[in-house]
Amino acid sequence: MKKVAFLVCKRVVNYIPCPVHFIQPRFSYASLLRLFACSFYNVFLEVIIDKCDEPVTGAFKAYKDNGELLSEKSATIDFFERKALIVGNEFSNPEDIRYIIFSSNSSGVCGYTKFYREGVYRAAIPAVQVINASISWENIYIPHIDTSDKWWTGIQAYNPGSATASVTVTPYTEGGISLSSFNIDDIQVGSKYVEMVRSTDLPEETAWFKIDSTQPLIGFELFGTWDGRQLAGYSTVGIKRRAGVFPKLEPEGWNGVHFVNPTNTSATVTLSIYDDDGYMIKSQVIVLDGHQKVVDHPENIFSGPITAGTYLRFSSDKDVVGFQLNCSSDGMMLDGLPGM
Repeated sequence: MKKVAFLVCKRVVNYIPCPVHFIQPRFSYASLLRLFACSFYNVFLEVIIDKCDEPVTGAFKAYKDNGELLSEKSATIDFFERKALIVGNEFSNPEDIRYIIFSSNSSGVCGYTKFYREGVYRAAIPAVQVINASISWENIYIPHIDTSDKWWTGIQAYNPGSATASVTVTPYTEGGISLSSFNIDDIQVGSKYVEMVRSTDLPEETAWFKIDSTQPLIGFELFGTWDGRQLAGYSTVGIKRRAGVFPKLEPEGWNGVHFVNPTNTSATVTLSIYDDDGYMIKSQVIVLDGHQKVVDHPENIFSGPITAGTYLRFSSDKDVVGFQLNCSSDGMMLDGLPGM
C-alpha cells in the first residue's frame, strides 16, 4: 500500500474549510505530500493520475497528533484525471486534524497544496517524495531570473552535510551560450548562502544559471515584485527530469512556463494540455538546443486559447528543468511550482 502524507498545522482556531489539490503522475515509488493549514488560510490539494493502466483507488485518512484516526474518505481517480477536494467539507472534526495520509494502490503519487486568502495572498507547495528525509544535490539549477524594475529574484543554498562546500556558478544566456563561471564564498556546514540575484556577479546577459558544489546542497528560488504585492518560491532540488506535469493553469490570470535544457545536446520536448477529466486538448513539440532556455505563456506555445485546459504534461528525450508561475487576474496572487 502506497502512502501520501499531509501535515496540518498544529493549532487551528475558527477553522475555515480548506480546499486541497493533489496529483498522481509518473513516479515509480511512493511519494509523500505535506499539507500545512492554518485557521486563516484556505488550502487546496490536487491529484493527477499518470502512467497507470487503471484507476487509482485509495483513501484519505485524517489523524490527530497522537496518531488517532479521526475520519476517512475513499477516492478513485481515473487515468490522467485531475481531482481536488476540500478538507473542511470532506472530513468531520476538521479543527482537530493534524495530518492526513492518502493510501492507494498506485506505485506513485505526487501533487501540491495551495494556501490562500482570497484577494490577499496565496502560496503553492509542491509534493515531496519523502518526509523527514535529507534530500540534497551537488547541482542546483536556477532556470529563470528577473532583475527588472518590477521583479526581483532571490536564491538560497544550504549545506546540510558534514564538510565545507566549495561552490561554482555557471551562467548561460537564453540561447544557451555559456558565460564566465565564478566562485562564491564557501558554504560552511549548517550554513546558507542567501542573495538577491542583482547583487551577485552574474553578467547582465544571464538568463539562467547552474550551481555546482563539492557537497550536496538544498536550495530554493524566490520571485517577488518590488511593490510587495506578489511573492512565490519553489525548491530547486531534484527538479531535472524527462517527464512530469505543471499541475495548475490559472483560468482567469496568466501562466508562465519555463524550460531549460541543462545538457550539451538538443532536447525535444512534447507539451500537452489536459482537462480535469483527463482528456488531451492540444499537444505541441518544442526543441531546445543545448543549454537553451524557453519562457512563454501556454497560449503562445499552443498558438491559441487554452481556456478548456487545467494542467500541462511534458515529456522529453533529454533531462530538462522546468517550472511554472501563475498569477491571478487582479495581480495579487502568485504561485511558483516546479515540474512534478
